[in-house]
This record gives sequence, C-alpha cells and structure tokens, in this order.
Amino acid sequence: MIALLAAALLAQAKDDYEDHLGLGAPSVRVTGSLTTELWYDDNILLSRRDEQNDFITILVPELHVHFGQDDDSYLKIDYRGRDRHYTDFSRFNGMEHYADGTFHYATDMFRIDIWNGYQSRNDAFSVPGQTRRLDWLQNDTSATFAVDLGSFAFELSGDMRRLELFDSAFSHFDHRRWRGALLAAYDVSERLQAIAEYALGVTTYDDEGLIDDFEFSTAAGGVRGALSDDLDLTLKAGFFRVVTDDGSGVVATKNDSAFYAALALVWRPSEDGTLRLEYQHRPIESIYTGWALVQRVEASYAHRVGARVTVSAGGWFETAKESVGGEDRSGYGANAGLEVQATRHLAFTFWGEWRTKDSDDHTFEYDNLRALAGVTVGW
Repeated sequence: MIALLAAALLAQAKDDYEDHLGLGAPSVRVTGSLTTELWYDDNILLSRRDEQNDFITILVPELHVHFGQDDDSYLKIDYRGRDRHYTDFSRFNGMEHYADGTFHYATDMFRIDIWNGYQSRNDAFSVPGQTRRLDWLQNDTSATFAVDLGSFAFELSGDMRRLELFDSAFSHFDHRRWRGALLAAYDVSERLQAIAEYALGVTTYDDEGLIDDFEFSTAAGGVRGALSDDLDLTLKAGFFRVVTDDGSGVVATKNDSAFYAALALVWRPSEDGTLRLEYQHRPIESIYTGWALVQRVEASYAHRVGARVTVSAGGWFETAKESVGGEDRSGYGANAGLEVQATRHLAFTFWGEWRTKDSDDHTFEYDNLRALAGVTVGW
C-alpha cells in the first residue's frame, strides 16, 4: 500500500512538472507503473490427485522507455517484474524478470525491425503435478527486413531462441532454435494482400541422449489485410515437415509431415467492441518427446462501456499430440475480466479463469480455477 501511494504521488508530480515546462511530444519518454494483485488459486499443484489452494500476492513493477518522436523510427525498452508471495506455499515465492527491446526504422520503401526478449522465470514450466517451481531462462532475438515495391512486397526474417532450465530433472529440455523465413506479398486490392511464405529452422537439444534434434520447414500461402472497415484477416495454410535425427548415425532419420494452418480474425462490430478469433495447427517444442503437434482455437471479446470501463470474456480449446506416442493431451478453458480506469493514473482489474486438462497419462490431468483482483498506479 505504501508503494502504491508513493507511485501515485510520483505520477502526479511528473504531470505537474511536464505541465510547468510546457512539454509536447518528447524524444525520450519514460513511463511506468506498479500493480498489486491478489490471486486465489484452487489447485496450486495442477493435480487432480492432490488439489491444494492458496492465496498469492503479486507485485508487478513496470518501466517503459521510448526513444523517438514518430512511428517511423524509434527504440523501445520495456521491463516487467513479478514478485510472488504465497500465503501457505511459501517455498513457491520468487521474483521473475521480463525485459525486451525493440528497434524500428521505416521509410516509404524499407522497414527494419530488431527485437530481443529476455525472461528469467520461476514457475511450474507447464509441467502439472510439480511440488516445486523451476528456475529457467529464455532469450529470444528476431530481425526483419522488409521492402515495399508497390504492388509487391517482400519480408526476410530470422529468429533465435536459447532456453535453459536450472533443474537437473528437466535439463534435457535445454535447447537452441534457429529459424529463417521469406515472405512475398501481392496487393490484390487496396486493403488485401495475397501472401506466400517459406520457413525453415533447426532445434538442437543439449542432452541428445533423451531428446533428438530436429529440423523443420513450412510452406504456406494465404491472405492478410482488411476485408472491410471493421474486419481484419490473416490466413495462412500449407504443410510442414519435421526431420528427426538422434545423431548416432545408426538409427534412421524420421520424417513427418502434416497440414499447417494459422488464422487470425479481428471483427469490430461497433466502436466499443472487438472480437478476436485465432486458430493454429503447427508443431512446437515439447519437454516430453522433442516436438508435438498442437491445435488451438481461441476466441475473445472486449467491450468498452463508457470512457473508463472495459469488460471482456474468452475461451480456448487445445490438443497436443506428441511426436513419439504417450502424453497426448487436450484442454479447454474460459475467462472473464473487468477493467476500470478510475483516473489517468489509477486502474482496477478483476479477472477469473477456469481451465481443465486431460491426458493419456493421469499425472498431467488437472482442473483449475483462479481469480485475481488488482490495482495499478501508473506514471
């Protein structure tokens, strides 16, 4: 409470100082916030056989630094922390750090985007039934170069990921991933583009004795843009191929291929409402077998009530099929939220979610209800 009060006083002092100087749009902008969240979780261990509930207090400081006066050239640096305090499960207490930086430069013909994201986390790492939290680190870097030639446009991109788990029981999942992609787009109308994309990459695991390295590639085509003033669409469909190699030279490589699809639909039925629909069918890294085929459908709706209140609701369904039998799983959930922007610097958030997971292995099954009430002071 003292921290929130101090943040509120700082926010007001910042406004008074800028008003006194008559500042317009500065070339360097620094903003931040402090959020206090009170959570209730009815299944901390994510287990159907040992359900334990707890209350958690989480402090979330944020800091954002923006260099640049326009949208064509800027550099952004963002930081967010999560300091968790459990009422009963104090051994789960911990601090997490999230930081990323974005560089953007664009002209009428060219665009360059460079991004780096850093996560230092302490959580269950999506492994149900854990009686402890895992420390892990993830670092992602991506770069995109785009050129617009009028009716034609091209994008060349690449990204790298390094993930490391500081736990001997799960260190076999430590891995590196490299990916490159080329996308071509053609204007079929003023607001809609036809696109074709080819991507390839490789994921290598530090401990090849338990999980095999694999190469992957996707070839897809589709459309992106606006179908109307209130309807945006991105659709890609094609095929992916995964080649798995244990590196021994004895066991033959394994080739798998399947349908690949990604859909994102955004509909604004009114000035105050936005409906989002997403669908994905793609391979992902898996802690159990190296990679898994995931299908996920997600829908959400947000509606602004007046100038200060936003209500939202959503739901999702997901299946994951492992590349090597066993541990196949499915899940679904629903959530609802309420946000109240009381003043320029003070906001309240209320949110709740129910979710369930089923699996071929009962140790991965759970039902979970969680809810939060939070207050944010920004400056």
